[in-house]
Amino acid sequence: MKWLDDAPAELKGTYPKEHVLKGFLGLLLCDPRMEKPWKKLSRNIETDDQWLRLWLAIKLGIGNARSNRKPNPAEDEADDLRWIAKSANELARVIEIDSRQRRGYKGYFNLPCHQFCPADVMKINGISGWDDIDKMKQYAAAEKLLREWPTMTELLDGLAAQATARASNVSSTRTVLKVKQRWAETMFIRTLHEHLNRYTWKSTDHIYVTIATITNMAIQAKLIKQEVTEEVTAKFVRNATT
Repeated sequence: MKWLDDAPAELKGTYPKEHVLKGFLGLLLCDPRMEKPWKKLSRNIETDDQWLRLWLAIKLGIGNARSNRKPNPAEDEADDLRWIAKSANELARVIEIDSRQRRGYKGYFNLPCHQFCPADVMKINGISGWDDIDKMKQYAAAEKLLREWPTMTELLDGLAAQATARASNVSSTRTVLKVKQRWAETMFIRTLHEHLNRYTWKSTDHIYVTIATITNMAIQAKLIKQEVTEEVTAKFVRNATT
């Protein structure tokens, strides 16, 4: 492996001891695209310890970028809602089949939903001893509370319809959330900029070029996804600090 002349000696010495991101460190130390960034960095970094802290900041930035590369929450929520809708619909159809098999009788479950209300809930609504009164009296008492009670299948169909509508609404926000997710992936840029700006860089001269170059090296190593330029880097940093 042939090191770049301006690559820092301290990081060359760190390379054999690096385990997690050894390949990426080697890329930074050897790739010709890093010639100018190392020169610029050497004008701003004065001690070996600063070089080590820079490498730690790069590793931290990669960790932050990876931890923010999460599944789209809108997709997760929409999938959950579709699963609820599917399950409710399937259960309703099973209850319907049970009813048809009983030749017109509503079966055990396709009944007005007050038949499945717990006694303590009905007591709150003014009907005591719900489980102790016969079915006819239950129907009469329930109709005093609500003239028309949905059957269990109607209730499940209503639940399925609402879950489906909600899933569609959530899915429509995916584009917005993907943009937010894309910004999350710029945590590498933000972490590196914060370190250089706070601990190393004496001026803003060429800082964005250096950050963009290192970031694109991380992309080549498939550690982060998004290609960046000097202008994009500056934009990300501005938005991160406002």
